Amino acid sequence: MPTRPRATTLGYRFKLLFPRDLSEGEYDQSLTAFLDFLRAFHAQDMTAAQRSRLESTRTVGKTILLVYDVSLQDVRPLDPLPKRADDA
Repeated sequence: MPTRPRATTLGYRFKLLFPRDLSEGEYDQSLTAFLDFLRAFHAQDMTAAQRSRLESTRTVGKTILLVYDVSLQDVRPLDPLPKRADDA
């Protein structure tokens, strides 16, 4: 299993997850987007959409899981605790 990039900033740990079927180009794009996200987060220069997605994300042990979204061409938080059908 490949190593997953992690970064710690302002008390949060970000962990980028990769799907198994990621192409080499998408892998490169995901790493670039992850590094861009970290720069923007640390500089407090995130877009409104990034900020909104991040603020609505649950964390587990101060770790925020991220995944590259090809349609957005950006990383987005992944909810570590998916909703159950009876929670809806």
